[in-house]
Amino acid sequence: MSQKRQNERVRDSLAAEMTIIRSIDADRYIWPHLLDEITKALPAYTWITTVAFVGMTAPAGGVPVAAPAGGVPAGAQEQAMTVANQVRVSIDGRTVDIQAFTTFLRQLAASPWLAEVASTRATTVIEQDRPVTAFSITVRYRQADSLYIRTVPLVESVR
Repeated sequence: MSQKRQNERVRDSLAAEMTIIRSIDADRYIWPHLLDEITKALPAYTWITTVAFVGMTAPAGGVPVAAPAGGVPAGAQEQAMTVANQVRVSIDGRTVDIQAFTTFLRQLAASPWLAEVASTRATTVIEQDRPVTAFSITVRYRQADSLYIRTVPLVESVR
C-alpha cells in the first residue's frame, strides 16, 4: 500500500510539472505558427508588406484562475491556451492578380492554426507604373488540434 501511495505521489507530481510546462509553452510558438501558415498560404505574384499584432480579443469569461494551496495553478494550461487563442494579427500585402488574393484568403481560412479570416480592405493602387491590388486581412490565432502538431528533433546525427 505504501508503494502504491508513493507511486501515486510521483504520478501526481509529474502531472503537475507537465501542466506547468504546457502552460508555459502554450503561447510560446504563436508567431512561428502564424508566419508558417501565412507563408504556406501565399500564392504566386503576391507579397506581404506587413504582419502586425493587432491586439487581443475580449475574453469570454476573463476571470483569473487562482492557484490552490499546492502551488500549481488550477486550469493553467486551459487559461494559457485561451490567452493564446485571443491573439489577432493584421496582414497587409499586394498582388498583381485578384484571383491570387481570393486564393490567399481561402488558404488562410483553411489553416488549422487560423480563425476568423476577414478581408478589411482591398483597393487598386499604382506601384511602379503598374496597377496592383493592395489588401489588408485580419486573422485570429487558434491552437490547432494535436493531430496537426508535429514535433521534430532539434539535432540529428548524420553518419
